[in-house]
Amino acid sequence: MALRVYGHFASQPARAVLWMLKLKEVPHQFEKIEPLNGGTRTPEYASKFPTRQVPAIDDAGFRLAEASAIMKYIALKHGFEDMYPAGFGDQALIDYYLSWHHLNTRDCTRKVFKHVMVHTFFDKPWPEEDVAKGQASVARTMASLEECFLYHDGDGDAFIHGRSQPSIADLLCYAEIGQLLLVDLLDLSATPKVAAWAQRMEQLPMYEDVHRTSRKLSAMFKDKRGAAYSP
Repeated sequence: MALRVYGHFASQPARAVLWMLKLKEVPHQFEKIEPLNGGTRTPEYASKFPTRQVPAIDDAGFRLAEASAIMKYIALKHGFEDMYPAGFGDQALIDYYLSWHHLNTRDCTRKVFKHVMVHTFFDKPWPEEDVAKGQASVARTMASLEECFLYHDGDGDAFIHGRSQPSIADLLCYAEIGQLLLVDLLDLSATPKVAAWAQRMEQLPMYEDVHRTSRKLSAMFKDKRGAAYSP
């Protein structure tokens, strides 16, 4: 039985999982779940995944949620040491970023991108002050990302922790940052290493395939903002 993946391409963690699967050519079946329409709250879904979140997987009866846990599981099962290395020290460095990610890079969604979704799909007013505060917070996060995790970028071709290839840390990180770049709500001019890293991520295989929904959402948001939208 093929790996079954539950998610939505508008979900940042789900995009990261699906990007990994496509990059590594892991056979899987994708089942689209619509969280905004209550898809994660049905009795059937909740019986499989009590946290009621996407992404989630069912691998021949083994069920798992949370993107970082899923990506580690897939990497370890298939021996994808580029995605999640075997050595204790190298694993610890990836885990260091993953632990930091949840209360830092995820702010791209919590403090800024959520307003894009609410404004676009629920016709709420654009909260200029809240967005500005969120952008200031994200700017501080980008400075920390550059200082703490992209410090090896002297030669201009490194990924998180100076690795020569992207890991699950990079995929999860870009899933948050890339969406703000697409809607022109993130200025990386003060963090050139983050900007260069983001460009490298956008050159990876399957980037366009994974980000089609994000591009459509970006177009919808910009159209709705109209004359009030300031890139």
